[in-house]
Amino acid sequence: MSVFRVTKHKKEMLADFKSINSYYHLEDENLSASLQPFLEMAVLITNSDMAYISAFDDEWQYFVSTEGFEAKPIKRASSICNVTLQQEDLVIVEDMDHDPRKPGSQYDHLGFYVGIPLINQHDLTIGTFCVMGSKPKKLTDNERELLIKLRKQIIGFLERRRELLKFQEAWSEGQTSIEKERKKLHDLKSKLAHDFKGPLSNLQQVGELVKDQNVSSIEEYMLLFDQSHQTIEHLMKMMQHLTEEVLLEKKNNKESHSESIDLKQLISSIIEVNRFEEKYGRVTFSINPSLEFDGPYLDLFLVFQNLIENGLKYNQSEVKEIMISAEENNEVIRFLIEDNGVGITVE
Repeated sequence: MSVFRVTKHKKEMLADFKSINSYYHLEDENLSASLQPFLEMAVLITNSDMAYISAFDDEWQYFVSTEGFEAKPIKRASSICNVTLQQEDLVIVEDMDHDPRKPGSQYDHLGFYVGIPLINQHDLTIGTFCVMGSKPKKLTDNERELLIKLRKQIIGFLERRRELLKFQEAWSEGQTSIEKERKKLHDLKSKLAHDFKGPLSNLQQVGELVKDQNVSSIEEYMLLFDQSHQTIEHLMKMMQHLTEEVLLEKKNNKESHSESIDLKQLISSIIEVNRFEEKYGRVTFSINPSLEFDGPYLDLFLVFQNLIENGLKYNQSEVKEIMISAEENNEVIRFLIEDNGVGITVE
């Protein structure tokens, strides 16, 4: 009988139940039932009483038997399977009463033992496969051959099962990823509908004024032209931002959107882009102080626009007031937006 020599890596795998368990998912609640046919086949082949599949760490033996998965491990040193770990081939004890490898009195009721190391495709011993009987027994050559073939089937099953679990995990991750992308598209659709509504409505109003010939002077034409130009310029910035965010995936690169911003000019652009929105009628804006800083222009444009629109939407005053102020402290800018609307209750 040859001695099984292991490299350091093999010993680490052999002595680390957590690694083997993680790799093959040994404690999966469905594994015990899946392995039962192999164990029952081993009992039939050898006409024995019980069969086990075991995994080990430095101190303990963990096993699945014909009676199910044993949640409580036993001491490895007191297990006859510990001998099997060091072999490449079968360990056969035909008469337990006359074998020096018998580790303790807990095996007094057994007559014979056959242990087979479970060596995977990477030549690593991941555990043992054994059968036991109450009476001494001499295995035939045919029985030995069938047990070795059964070991191969067990290893193959564990490997295929691991691949299936990996596929299922990848499938689940793929489904989660698809759902995330669907949500992104839904959010993008909502964002586009919201953020483009004001500028597009503004352009529509300008077009209707010209179409209906409600412009009486060249000065009004120039005003409308300037208004359209600013709106289109803003839409171009939005499209550029979306291109970077969606196509170039630079959403997390805040520096890519940073540019010099004049606070008063930013608010003026919001007012101009939404000039023809009904809720922007009869509104007084006050901005204090004049402030220039570097930041993500479009992100701030949308934030300020949404806050201003909320201040106008819930405002029944005859003349609506929006007060915007800012203070800079240690490279942090704090903005305050107030209005003369109903406000928010303390509750």
